[in-house]
Amino acid sequence: MTLNNDQMLSNTQRGDTWFKNPIAIGILLLIILPPIGVVFFMVMGWITLFNRLRSFKPIPINMVTIFFLAITVSSTVSLITIPNLSTLFYIPVPLMLLGYYGIYLRLFVELGDKWDTYFRSYTIAMIVGGLYIFLFSQFLRLTHLKISAPFDYLTGRALLGTPPTPRLYGSTFNPNFASYLLLMVVGFSFAYLMKEIEKRNILKMSLFITLLILNGVAIFDTGSRSAFIAMLVIVELFIIKFNWKLAGLILLVIIIRFHWFLHLIPRNGMIDLSYNGRLIIWKTSLKIFHMHPIFGVSPAGFSVFYQEIVHKYVPHSHDIFIAFLVEYGIVGEIAFLSLAAIIFSLYFKILFKVNRTNLFLSACFVLTLPIIIFTGILDHPLFSPQIAIPTVILIAFFHRFALKTTQGIS
Repeated sequence: MTLNNDQMLSNTQRGDTWFKNPIAIGILLLIILPPIGVVFFMVMGWITLFNRLRSFKPIPINMVTIFFLAITVSSTVSLITIPNLSTLFYIPVPLMLLGYYGIYLRLFVELGDKWDTYFRSYTIAMIVGGLYIFLFSQFLRLTHLKISAPFDYLTGRALLGTPPTPRLYGSTFNPNFASYLLLMVVGFSFAYLMKEIEKRNILKMSLFITLLILNGVAIFDTGSRSAFIAMLVIVELFIIKFNWKLAGLILLVIIIRFHWFLHLIPRNGMIDLSYNGRLIIWKTSLKIFHMHPIFGVSPAGFSVFYQEIVHKYVPHSHDIFIAFLVEYGIVGEIAFLSLAAIIFSLYFKILFKVNRTNLFLSACFVLTLPIIIFTGILDHPLFSPQIAIPTVILIAFFHRFALKTTQGIS
């Protein structure tokens, strides 16, 4: 007995109802209990991909598919051809990439016309998660709670990739990872605020303004300079949606008073030191690239090669463009740049297009997609699955939205 497309879609929707929206549940797990959340989404992605391949369902041929194919092939080749990476510890890298792609397929292909309902649930889950990161950080600061190392890893409290610090990171293992998620929350909160301004709902406007203030404080407390600047860009984009002349005036004031503006940036006294440290990492990253230029060294292999050259552990190259070049080689870099070019060409079409019907949805994407680039200039948050998964979800939903409003991602 075979099922037609309508029956399969109906079964998928009934299953999603039974799970009470697995995307929202998964996001909350990803933020509150990160390892469990990552496993939850990986299993979802693997099952989705396996079922489509087993039943010979069509795979969309677009730039997202080409991108994931390119980086999966690159990481697999590097694991096979580089002797010191051919161990069980590094094998999960291609499997995680396939999991990410499976998540994309589930959201882009299998949700049908109800994708926007799932997207709204996703944004609410992210906002709740951002509040949790802030409150969990304050709780830990007040109580100095210490249970065990396994508990710290389970809850995301363990600090990874940086020495002990008073900076806020909550349940995300690292302040820069926390700042990325909080920026997404700021973007979604501004979109909801825009929606309530249109409705003139004073109570909900007050709620989202309060959330924005809390998240702004939290982002400053992470000490991330790039996140602070990205937050100001989000504010500018929000103002553009109402009055582009006012946004231009604010930008002009910032340019004129730039030296005063620098004093507002968190940890501004360490800018030169941090920049010099980044330069060393970038130069070393390019040396690693020259060693394996075609397929790269995979995300897991970067730290191995870096330690061999500098005798110091650095997990990634602290720049998203260099990261894809070093980790996935020329093959992965071309795929990444091509996908980014298509996404942001669609982004600018949406940015300057006023559509009252899709105002909330367009605002969500306009206010969050730039975070990927702005945080990626001086860091590489996508290195963390806790960051990569919400980003893959965002891109999948944006692809659905782009198909609805423009020609989509070809």
